[in-house]
Amino acid sequence: MSERPEGSAPALAPPRPTLAARLAAALRPSTIAWAIPGPIFHKEMWLSGRRGGTYLIRCLYTLLLIGIVAFVYTVSRVESYGGSVQQVQQFQDIAPTIGYVMAWFQYGALVLAAIIFGAPLICDEKRAGTLGTLLTTPLRAWQVILGKLASTMVQLVILALVSMPVLLGIRLYGGLTAQFVLGATALTVSAAVLAGALAIFHSIGAKRAPAAAAAALFSFILLQGLVPLVLLLLMKLNVAFDPFLFAAGSSPGALGVMYAELRPMAFGVPITYVWVSAACLNVVYTTLVYGAASVRLRLVLREEGEAGATIPTAMPPSARSSSTPPPLPTTSRTVGDNPVYWREAQQPIVRRAWQMWAAGAVVVTALLWAYIETGWDNLHTQVLHYPVIIIGLSVSLLLSIFGSAGQFAGERESRTWDALACTPLSAWEIVVGKYLGFLRRQVLVPAVVMAHFALMSVCLKVNPFIMILLPLAILAPLAATAATGVYFSTVFSKSVRAAAANFAFWVGVFGGLPMIAGILAIGVSNEEPLFAVALFPNALGMAIVTATGLVRDWDGSDWANRFDYYGFARMHAPAFLALFFGYLVLYAGVSFFALRLAANRVARTTGRRG
Repeated sequence: MSERPEGSAPALAPPRPTLAARLAAALRPSTIAWAIPGPIFHKEMWLSGRRGGTYLIRCLYTLLLIGIVAFVYTVSRVESYGGSVQQVQQFQDIAPTIGYVMAWFQYGALVLAAIIFGAPLICDEKRAGTLGTLLTTPLRAWQVILGKLASTMVQLVILALVSMPVLLGIRLYGGLTAQFVLGATALTVSAAVLAGALAIFHSIGAKRAPAAAAAALFSFILLQGLVPLVLLLLMKLNVAFDPFLFAAGSSPGALGVMYAELRPMAFGVPITYVWVSAACLNVVYTTLVYGAASVRLRLVLREEGEAGATIPTAMPPSARSSSTPPPLPTTSRTVGDNPVYWREAQQPIVRRAWQMWAAGAVVVTALLWAYIETGWDNLHTQVLHYPVIIIGLSVSLLLSIFGSAGQFAGERESRTWDALACTPLSAWEIVVGKYLGFLRRQVLVPAVVMAHFALMSVCLKVNPFIMILLPLAILAPLAATAATGVYFSTVFSKSVRAAAANFAFWVGVFGGLPMIAGILAIGVSNEEPLFAVALFPNALGMAIVTATGLVRDWDGSDWANRFDYYGFARMHAPAFLALFFGYLVLYAGVSFFALRLAANRVARTTGRRG
């Protein structure tokens, strides 16, 4: 290689191509064929084809779909009668119900699957140290996001196609239109792709996949309720608009209104426009989220490149010559007898301070708006307090379900499990330390709920005893969901799989038990005891039941000191307290049993005492 002669002029850099030339090169068919879907797409598809979890999810999805169809069919056919002609007519009545239930199951399952598939795509790359490798390739940030999102779309489309033969087969009975099948599929796929894009967006900034999954689920719920909320505010301002916009601005609303096409229901809503508009809105949301994710990944890659190219500056001579050691920190760092709990307790509740302030401003604004809209004379009614309980407990449970699943799986993914396994602590001390440290960080949302009821108690709008019973009704299931999350974290090597298993378990407890009760109630003259038992462990239901005897009725009447147990019975305080004590004992037993199982697994894998 020849060197430039001394004194000669430096070589000039080639001129930058014009904008027209760059656009022509970008729009060249060979360039598009290489960039879309791109090598990232091929890599992700190759890896997903070699993972056993991909086929396990497809198998579970198919089995659940068949089980739900069989359940709805069995319940609908239990009172069948008449000859062949009458049975054909009954099939025509059953088909819309089966199709509608399948559509809702497919919608919820694919949205959750998209979040599970998309949450680990970027944060796992960062944790494995392979994200910086992308800097050595000619790929741009939008190509990386496109490849990962396209691979997620393929998995979702495969799951969506599983139910298509069943839906089209049900059409043979009549009562189910092709437009309903097409509309339900369009709404489901568009919503699932949006959920996957949100999961990838949050995966860029998250440290672990469960945090990205929880943030994506919250963001998806907020986006689906954005248009109805804006329309509700416009209605308050007496702005006239077509009522179908409520359903057209939300895919769950559109899916609910589509039932009018299957039944003679007079909604006065153009069904076709509703699902087309909702699906197109999901596409618009997905495009915006995709652009935001590309920009965010570009900034992360730029920071990664600058951090890798940074040369540390030398220590100044005065600092090197000084023999005085640096001062010790003034804060207390006493570890105590439980170092695992101490380490977990040091973790911040929120990663950034501005997030805390932003969330606090949103919550305070929402509560003030609710107080003003309700009015001082109606602050004692259930119309204000029930939504606060439901929203607060739902958020707490979701944070606990997803966050607790990364306790041990996250240690393995962060390569800190070996250091933790070298400690002389017992397996029980490690498990309980991580469990209590996680619970300590989950008090923020319950504290907001109880601050609301503390204010209402001071204003004499609710019974002050709610400050004793409601915290127990919230903390008991919160502790149990965290304990099962810790257990699943010891079972699965990936935190996102542990989060999915924990979520599926509690969906089965809260929703599966009533479904089983419905099956067992077929042909039973008195089915109320079955449903009363099946609804007993329901966290949201028991929180509302607890509030029924401590919050005034809708009509503003005084407290009757009676607790309404799902409409099955009106209990006086002693009877309800006995039932409530059993509820607490049940969740305490679940928590202890799950932690004991987790400690046993840790003891077996590390060879230490339990």
